[in-house]
Amino acid sequence: MPFRQRPPKSTDGFTAFAHPGVNHYMGVDSALVARGMAEGVRAIVRELTQHGTDEDRECLDYVLRRRAGSSDRTFQGGRRRDEHRRGDETLATFVALPQSRVAELDAAHVLALRLYTTAAYKSINEPLRERRPGAHHPLPVLVNLIKDAIGRLRAVAASQSAHDGPLDLWRGLVKVAVLVAP
Repeated sequence: MPFRQRPPKSTDGFTAFAHPGVNHYMGVDSALVARGMAEGVRAIVRELTQHGTDEDRECLDYVLRRRAGSSDRTFQGGRRRDEHRRGDETLATFVALPQSRVAELDAAHVLALRLYTTAAYKSINEPLRERRPGAHHPLPVLVNLIKDAIGRLRAVAASQSAHDGPLDLWRGLVKVAVLVAP
């Protein structure tokens, strides 16, 4: 018996965020963000210097200037940052990866993605989750670079999966109810 599937019902505003676009949702001017994205790494540094926490700035310094795996800082129950890395990978190493080249990611895209894997994710996610009327996201260029990089990587993966078979992509969402009609 066929069934009709309804789109997910969001209880946290995600559906409202998807329609008008991320910049509208963050309360920022798209033209200003576009100029910031054109600046790339400098815009990320400026945003985190002006609006990031001390922890965010430490993460920026690590990702931008240090070798992956070279930090003794521990997170998440005592795990050392990038403990699975060899300790010789720089930001340029990640930019030069085949996946980055095929998806046409530049240093700003890779920096944004790497920052999202650090403790800086809290300053990226929290203003999106705890949106207040009239409030603006403090890191709009960083958010847009992450969004753009993920879109590029997904497009490459989708085009490759057409030749290699199905590909499962996962995205974490909170407070989402899925309604399925019989």
